[in-house]
Amino acid sequence: MNKKSIRLLAIIGAIAVVAAAAFLIKSIVTPNNQKDEMNKIAESTVSQFLTAYQRKDSAAGKYMTITSIGNHEIKYDGLQGMVAEKLTYNIVSSKRDIEENEIIYVTVDIKNLNLPEIFATIEMSEDDLDQLLENLYELIKADNAPQKTYNCIIAVQQYPSGMRIALNAELSNALFGGFNEYLASLSAAE
Repeated sequence: MNKKSIRLLAIIGAIAVVAAAAFLIKSIVTPNNQKDEMNKIAESTVSQFLTAYQRKDSAAGKYMTITSIGNHEIKYDGLQGMVAEKLTYNIVSSKRDIEENEIIYVTVDIKNLNLPEIFATIEMSEDDLDQLLENLYELIKADNAPQKTYNCIIAVQQYPSGMRIALNAELSNALFGGFNEYLASLSAAE
């Protein structure tokens, strides 16, 4: 081989190495950008749901999976409506599941009523149910009603119709101000 052939092979080899490096860098960077974008969309979905819930918007159900309550209107009758009004939230982080790439876990701190603490202050032996409910509602509506921060990890998954939230026990308990936790404590006490 002459010097020209060796130089030509060296140039071709260098071009191939540069092209391979560029391809490798692109393949590494692109999924991270997509991951960041998908995480942002998942966080936005959770935020839209929780904001709709706070506002007692019956369309909040559209952000849920079909197996949860998806596309069903949420009704904010009685206790649920009062609890929804007290809810505030802060999205802490989001992380894509390595093994199940289409699921993103969004961590949220939801501050809401602490119904177990409120129920503990009510005299449950009252015979008059209407009076009992009136006392409960007064305690819930009070500006100084006991609150608690519920840390929730919410699974969000991409569907053809968009990102959807899977309702789990943590999220349900936070949305209802610890009511699920209270009911569980009652059945555990029996």
